[in-house]
Amino acid sequence: MRLRLQDVVRFRGERLFNGAVSIDWFHTDEEKCQAAAQSFVFHGPKYHGVTQEDIGYSHGHRLQDTASFARTIVRRCNGLEDQPFTLAIAGYGTGKSHLALTLAMLLSQPTGETTEAVLSALESADSNIGAEIRAMLQEESRPCLVVALNGMRNFDLTAEVTRQIIQQLRAYKLDTKPLDDLRPRFKQAATLIRMSSKSVIEELLDVCDMSHVNTVIESLEEQEELVYGKVQEFFAARGMPIRALGGESIRDIIDVVSREYCGTDKPFRHLLILFDEFGRYTEFATIRSQVAGSGVLQDLFEGVQAHADTSTFVGFIQFELNAYVQRVAPEYRNDILRYITRYQSASKVYLSINLETLIAHLLEKQQIADFDSWFDDDQAYEESRNIAVKLHDWFPQSHNHRLWNDIDQFHAIIRKGCWPLSPFSTWFLFFLAAAGKHLQERSALALLGDFFLRSADMEVSAERAWVLAPACLWSDELQQELIASEESGQQGSITHAYSSVYARYGTQLSDDLTRILRSVVLASKMGLRVFSRDEAIEALAELAGLTPQHTRAGINLLQEEYNVLEWDERFKQFDILGDAVPRTQFLSFVRQRVASTYDEGGKAKLFASRASEWCDLLSDLDCDFAERNSITTTEWRYQGVTSNLELLETQIKLAADRWANAIAVNEPRGTAIYCYVEQSRDPEVVASDVKRLLRGTACGYGVEALPILVILLCDEQGILGQALAELAVLEDSISEEDRARFGNLIGAHKEKMLQVIRSQIEDMTKQRRYVTALKDELEANRLSRVCTELFERIYKKPLPFPFDGFTTARGNAADSCQELITELLRGSLDYDAVIAKPVKVKNRAVSVLKGSWSVFTKTGKISRRPRHPIARAVTEKWDDILQSDKNRFIVGEVLKQLCLPPYGANIASAGLLLGVFVAPRCEKLAIVRDGQQYAVSQWLQDSVFRGKFL
Repeated sequence: MRLRLQDVVRFRGERLFNGAVSIDWFHTDEEKCQAAAQSFVFHGPKYHGVTQEDIGYSHGHRLQDTASFARTIVRRCNGLEDQPFTLAIAGYGTGKSHLALTLAMLLSQPTGETTEAVLSALESADSNIGAEIRAMLQEESRPCLVVALNGMRNFDLTAEVTRQIIQQLRAYKLDTKPLDDLRPRFKQAATLIRMSSKSVIEELLDVCDMSHVNTVIESLEEQEELVYGKVQEFFAARGMPIRALGGESIRDIIDVVSREYCGTDKPFRHLLILFDEFGRYTEFATIRSQVAGSGVLQDLFEGVQAHADTSTFVGFIQFELNAYVQRVAPEYRNDILRYITRYQSASKVYLSINLETLIAHLLEKQQIADFDSWFDDDQAYEESRNIAVKLHDWFPQSHNHRLWNDIDQFHAIIRKGCWPLSPFSTWFLFFLAAAGKHLQERSALALLGDFFLRSADMEVSAERAWVLAPACLWSDELQQELIASEESGQQGSITHAYSSVYARYGTQLSDDLTRILRSVVLASKMGLRVFSRDEAIEALAELAGLTPQHTRAGINLLQEEYNVLEWDERFKQFDILGDAVPRTQFLSFVRQRVASTYDEGGKAKLFASRASEWCDLLSDLDCDFAERNSITTTEWRYQGVTSNLELLETQIKLAADRWANAIAVNEPRGTAIYCYVEQSRDPEVVASDVKRLLRGTACGYGVEALPILVILLCDEQGILGQALAELAVLEDSISEEDRARFGNLIGAHKEKMLQVIRSQIEDMTKQRRYVTALKDELEANRLSRVCTELFERIYKKPLPFPFDGFTTARGNAADSCQELITELLRGSLDYDAVIAKPVKVKNRAVSVLKGSWSVFTKTGKISRRPRHPIARAVTEKWDDILQSDKNRFIVGEVLKQLCLPPYGANIASAGLLLGVFVAPRCEKLAIVRDGQQYAVSQWLQDSVFRGKFL
């Protein structure tokens, strides 16, 4: 029976929430939060039990297991530790968020089912530590007031901390007056609203884009800054500004919370701030201090420091703090150093991980009846001993971890529990996670999960000897991670060299040769140590999953036939020989040129000036509004323009001006503005500002809304801006010398960047960040339907005009229309005259005048009142104007009014309807021009038509 990988083993990534635990769950999803806390797997000091050789001594970090770390935090919250600041360092995907969430649950709910599950997990990891933590929680049963912050989000720190604290105080039914008094402006705003009249409240709801006043007040009670800003601006414009009294810094918040709610005889025993991805937020707070709050991290430090007896700060970071300094632009480094210098005094721990046990826990064996017996005999045990010896010899860091030194645990967990992974594969994954250097975007477990997902149908052998070697785990994602780490200065450039060789010879290389090359890369990354070429070949065979004989033959072929591999006798390692000018070097050249030429603002200007040239998605938008309303002219579409936030106000004014003057049959009535939003901008704030701008413009034209659709393209990852800049460099800044040097790489990269630009714009458009001046949000999702709906909301009584021929050059529709208007104004057109006309003119007249507007009486004359309701309403309105005190109307004005909402006529349909109105009244109407009175027939002879239209 043929077995597939999925038949013998299943990877249960969902047990760890597929590596996507978020600390946000603490205040957004209690069910997920409890499930995550109950599933966390702690490990104790005996698990890794040695020294700190693998992380070094110079930085002052101490290696600490998760159980000991939890004990330290609990002791601190019980007043048994002195240091109020702790920084926990662990690489990407090592469970920092999961651990932080578990601690938040443990300390905010010291009793209950979830806490019992966490305590049991702690006792399983180390009975003494678990018992100590249990005793501390029983002794002090009051909860901690926990603030759980996600540094990957861009928030105002003071507002976010306040919001979380107020939510918890209300959950415990505690009086929030001390905090409300600290920020009285929110209470004042709510009071002003309650005192306002119904009409004022309606205007306020319009400004806030909310339907109910209670929603506004609730938002103010939650101290939401965005809502407060709108309310404050609204009342200030009416001479009632809200004064901000009292202190509002995060230091003041901590002061009030520590004094009023935490400590002896208070509802909470301690204030605990758990800040996940603190390093990333430090970058954000430095670069965008206008959002995070000026000097807010300094205030946070001083607030905790001033109340060290009742407050604790725990930050979770990926790297040593100084590494974050190098990640910001030079102009921000002095600012970020000001923050980092303060937090350097924190107690720093380097969290060790228990990845091997997790892997064994997640690999669920299936359909193997005698699996246990494979590893129960003496031969299997001896094989494990031999494998362990090789692994310790080749990868000396494995000596630093007790599990890898204890042969019993090695055999039970590494060899048996992690099967079908080779022990070398398990070490590779453990090393990737523990080193904290190579993975930036994906965790080791995520890479493993991806492998099992894509290899589910791999043919396997159900036997002890069949294992998955490290090279089997290679993927494009892993390759990109390794390349990214090299570009950030970590461990050489061997992955770049492999990438270059594979690009040249990939189709010619057998699977075995490819696996050998990959094993050379992995050996370099894992720090393989050997003493001879033969020993290196033996080690590479284990990493590649091949026999030593096959590996030796493959290496010879790669050396002698392909000249892509060489043995370095001095360093006792194989090296991969890349191109003279590899693609990675070319990319480095391009990106350096981009960095020196285009900042964020420059990329935004590129989008506005050249994006439409490079991407056909940024074009005019069609919709079915005309079709739905029996209109055959081409004006019912949106002219596409590109903009950035700097130019947006100007583009909106230009669009509004075009709209106000658009009367022709082919002038777009709407404008779609594709607006680039830089990475540093907050999309929600931008959307709010754009809506305010659109509404202000519409108000200036005396209408509720204009047919202007702003499509925000939010470049949140900076990918689109980078692609635009790289393409601009390739088109504008490449010398002839560079062209000769890089050759075909230039053309290939231009093509790739065009694809990236298109795909990014397509993806961003699908995010549906559409902004209009409408009070109520659009219901449609698809862009074409959005365009139709916007027209429908503005033009509620569109005048039908099924007059064909305007869409083609030879349609002669304008001539036909002029002919009909002329005869109508003279009063000479009736149904018999229409029927007698040439077929093309006759059909058009019948379609509009008879079929759509129903202007003929039973006798064939032009009726004073067309039966079509919209045409009828317009003629009634014109009659009312004529019968008013002035007894006249200005033709140009009424025609232009007819082209505006709610009718949306064009100059052709408006002129034709005017003819219908005049025809039965022509004997009683006169034209006054420059003070002179003319009969309608005289007026027609005096160049009344501009071209073909009135």
